[in-house]
Amino acid sequence: MSNTIPCFINNDGKAILGCGVGADRRPEYWFDLEQRQIVSSHKSFWDDYNTAYIFFNRLMGTPKKLMEFAKKGQLNKVSLAVLLKLEYRQEFLGACALIEKEATDKCGAIKDPCLEDGCAFEGTDETCLNAVLLSEGKCLKACTDVWIAIFQYPQNRIETWRN
Repeated sequence: MSNTIPCFINNDGKAILGCGVGADRRPEYWFDLEQRQIVSSHKSFWDDYNTAYIFFNRLMGTPKKLMEFAKKGQLNKVSLAVLLKLEYRQEFLGACALIEKEATDKCGAIKDPCLEDGCAFEGTDETCLNAVLLSEGKCLKACTDVWIAIFQYPQNRIETWRN
């Protein structure tokens, strides 16, 4: 299940973002971002399903709540991209590529390269994953800001997120 947000219901009946483990594990639920619905691979108990529904609705039940959730860095750029109409995805991903390339260039300019022989990406159009990771979330935040600027307009969203 790609583009889903997991939660589990703990033994106290509370929904928690992520996946449960061990004795604390009860039926898991996922919020399918593209379909905008809850999915479970287990035979659900009504109370657990209702708890998951309330939990997901509070986190991302409306486009505004989803944008707030995304601002917290909870969604990767692929998950964000699929929520945009096809014609806006390339614009979004292109902007992210520029942001990541800028991080690569800044990292290479520090003159403390990852490799003894220097930065392998210096003078190329490629992006360095290490530079993106070293940005400490700044690249994802900048990409999320671009996504919000596009997603805030209902006509730019996939059908299930228009209202």
